This record gives sequence, structure tokens and C-alpha cells, in this order.
Amino acid sequence: ALQQTAQWRSQEQPSAKLRIASIGGGPGNDAAGFALFDGAVLQAPKLQLDVFDVHTCWQPYCEVVLGAVQAESQTRHGISICSKFQLADLQQGMASKVNSDLYDLHYD
Repeated sequence: ALQQTAQWRSQEQPSAKLRIASIGGGPGNDAAGFALFDGAVLQAPKLQLDVFDVHTCWQPYCEVVLGAVQAESQTRHGISICSKFQLADLQQGMASKVNSDLYDLHYD
């Protein structure tokens, strides 16, 4: 999927904003990893990272991790990154109120 995204970006949408959702996995590690990959390979000028987790205790750590990545990406590559931590609990099913933000991403 990353190779296809890189090819799409280079050929068809070099200035498009990318929006990535990371579901679970703690303090935004997957989202931070993608942001670093973006800076090194894709270089999307704008990146939106949506981090979903069932445990709100991860939010402050996520904000610190992604804040550091945001600063690095802006300084080194001129990439603008926005990030947002939101609640989701896939065990409750997509129709559950706790998953409404995640469900709404499907329609963006």
C-alpha cells in the first residue's frame, strides 16, 4: 500500500493533502512512523493524522510524540502536519456512539 501511495503521489497528486487514520496501538506510534515515512519518501505538503484509541490515557503521550514529529517535519521538510486524538472502541461496533468520529471518516 505504501508503494502504491508513493506512485500515486508522484504521478497524479503531488500537492494533495493526505489523511491517515491510525486505529489502536497506543500513543500514536503508527501515525508518527507514517509521518516520518512521508517526510523521507512521499513529502506530501499537508498531512492529517487521526489517531483513534479506546484508552484516553494515551492522549497526552500521543500529543507529545506527534508534536515532536510535527516540529521535525516542518523544520526539515516544510511539511504541515495536523493531528488529532479521538476515542474509538471497535469492540462496540461501528454503530456505537464512541465510534462516530471514526465512522464519519469513511465519508470524507
